[in-house]
Amino acid sequence: MTNLERDEMVAYYISRADEILDEAAHLAIKGFWNGVANRLYYACFNAVRAVLLNDGVAAHSHSGLKTIFHKNYIKNKIFEEKLGEILNRLMNQRDDADYKVKVRFTEEQIRPNIDEAIKFIATIKEKIEHSKIQ
Repeated sequence: MTNLERDEMVAYYISRADEILDEAAHLAIKGFWNGVANRLYYACFNAVRAVLLNDGVAAHSHSGLKTIFHKNYIKNKIFEEKLGEILNRLMNQRDDADYKVKVRFTEEQIRPNIDEAIKFIATIKEKIEHSKIQ
């Protein structure tokens, strides 16, 4: 993959993260909290894909992406531990929302995650932009 192709893919994953956040906001208006849980995770998932790809790292599964993110970015203090906690929580909630029988998340359980996901993605974007300047 050329640098241009990589940069285009990084931009694509970031735009997908933003688009999926917008989807989450629309689902929240309707009160579809399980759907919001799903979309918030996928928004952050795409942001992590972007930063990994930007740094030349590939992940081939959801658990692999989470493991690499923690190993390369949280453990090495590139990002605050809080970001790792957010990604873990969003992944667990998405799994519960999508796969557990009779799980119905409430607004109180999910709404605080919206602002956290927005900040998560903004932090990833800052790191990517900073790497472009150097």
